[in-house]
Amino acid sequence: MRYENCSDKKLQKINVIRAASIAKLVKNGNVTTDILLKLCLVLDCSIEDIMGDNKH
Repeated sequence: MRYENCSDKKLQKINVIRAASIAKLVKNGNVTTDILLKLCLVLDCSIEDIMGDNKH
């Protein structure tokens, strides 16, 4: 992953997503697909990597 140790402050600083969207993610809230895709681009991962089933 390109930004493997990327903090929420770094994501805001590089202008990827707004603080409100990061807060929603941290609180397991709903975010748009657009936000998830932006994260995937920054983190160099697929949507399945961040939305995969973690019940295992």
